[in-house]
Amino acid sequence: MTAEECGYSPEPWLGSLIGVVGARGVGCTLLAECLAEELSSDASNRGLVARTGATGAAELDGLKAGHRFVVADIGSAATSAAISAASAFRASDSLGAPSAQGISSTQSTPRTPTAADAAATLSRCDLIAMIATPRPESLSWLTRTSEALEALLGAERLLTVINRLPRRSSRRMADVAASLRRLTGSAALTAGAPLLITESKAVARAARDGSAVQAALTQSLSVGVRLRLDSKP
Repeated sequence: MTAEECGYSPEPWLGSLIGVVGARGVGCTLLAECLAEELSSDASNRGLVARTGATGAAELDGLKAGHRFVVADIGSAATSAAISAASAFRASDSLGAPSAQGISSTQSTPRTPTAADAAATLSRCDLIAMIATPRPESLSWLTRTSEALEALLGAERLLTVINRLPRRSSRRMADVAASLRRLTGSAALTAGAPLLITESKAVARAARDGSAVQAALTQSLSVGVRLRLDSKP
């Protein structure tokens, strides 16, 4: 549902475009879905929440005009090629990104984004949630990507999320400590401590079956995102 359909003027836009990025297999799509659903469930947002993939500039601007929050599931498309394309766009202030249709929070339209799509999306994000798991290869991806995104967008627009932490407290704390040690000195921690999320198989199964996802997952991510957006100058 758009702002016009609800009887509200979309101008000026006071919402936010939130990007969700991560290497393959770290739960980007599930977290993007959970974030969009949680934001949409907040009555103060009047249902003006959309979820999309990496897409062209014109479609992004159209979504922003009609929604309070737009959650962009950029996923593994935020590669070095996409970041390089976004850097080139910023330098030249011109990007010929192909068009793509937006995905609402209740729809799913498969589409393979291009580097130009991801670049257009990255460049316009008010906040980017960088998703990683405690695995060494995932943290290495996070270190590289956070450095590139900080140089492109600034640390204040980045939020680090460590996903799939174990449920058992002792193992969880050990993984958190190991992750922080590996990220010490990394741009991934420049903007503050990471958001920590425990994702269980039950959560993924619920999302796959279309049933309700555990509130602890959706609320922790939504609260963390809102706090960062509210703290931005």
